[in-house]
Amino acid sequence: MKSDVIVNAEQALAAVPTPNQAVTSSRSAATKQLIVTIPLRKPRVLVPPLSWILPFRKERRVSLDKLGEEVYTACDGRRSAAEIIEQFANRHDLKFHEARIPVMQYLRDLMQRGIIVLVGRETPQGAGSHR
Repeated sequence: MKSDVIVNAEQALAAVPTPNQAVTSSRSAATKQLIVTIPLRKPRVLVPPLSWILPFRKERRVSLDKLGEEVYTACDGRRSAAEIIEQFANRHDLKFHEARIPVMQYLRDLMQRGIIVLVGRETPQGAGSHR
């Protein structure tokens, strides 16, 4: 199966951040922060007797602050990255280009941690013209 690579800013903004279906979330009773739990795969090299010695975590937990939770919950599989940035900018009285870099970096971090995936879609002609 061939996967396309996002190669430019227009394609990145048109991509749709979608939650990883294997990820679960809950709220911490103490801090009220959203805790995202990501299941981990057991490495192939971790077989007995090595697996008897080295511990293996079956999941990783990530605590999201208020702004991180706002971006994560906006990743619903329907909105493009540009739409998420636009909504974030409007809520925090920012211009699109002021919000673009931090939100895209956060989306990249969520993707690298396996919390979301970016699903590419075609960019319509004239897309990318934001405030």
